[in-house]
Amino acid sequence: MKGLYKNSALLLGYHALYSVVSLVFLLPFSSLIYYKDGVVRPLGGILYTLVMLLLYLPAPYSNLWHLGRAHARKTSEVKPNFMYALKISLISEIPTYIIFVLMAVFNLKNPGSYNIFYTIFRFWQGIYIGVLDISKLFYIFSLVLPVVFAHLGYIAGTKNFEFADKYIYPLIFKSKNKK
Repeated sequence: MKGLYKNSALLLGYHALYSVVSLVFLLPFSSLIYYKDGVVRPLGGILYTLVMLLLYLPAPYSNLWHLGRAHARKTSEVKPNFMYALKISLISEIPTYIIFVLMAVFNLKNPGSYNIFYTIFRFWQGIYIGVLDISKLFYIFSLVLPVVFAHLGYIAGTKNFEFADKYIYPLIFKSKNKK
């Protein structure tokens, strides 16, 4: 259990760090995302969010990939357990779920009034700030995506599947001696 909470705290720290990073990047790129009247530019918001996701998602993925690889070794005392990885990623997202529920409850009780939890949610989910105003579907997307990526990382680690080594590095570092 100790490793469960330690890894969850690490993923939570990644989320907090990348939320702050994305808000710092928001300052110079706000004209890409928002019109002058504050309305979101859909293409700019999607592009900004994709760039932030490309920076953020490798962190939980690689962390749980290494954990899955360690669990899959024959000398490991811990056997691969896919529910363990799911628990880690879900526990790390508990603050996000709490803020989301508080935001929804407050909105149902006081529709149309200022919602402090909406502001907190947008700050905490700064990685997705470019797409949150486009559709309500992106709220659910922002709750599920980190959990899915972390879980996929654990599964890939247990199978010792290295996507970058198999597909990306050969494209970048092609052998010049091949004829």
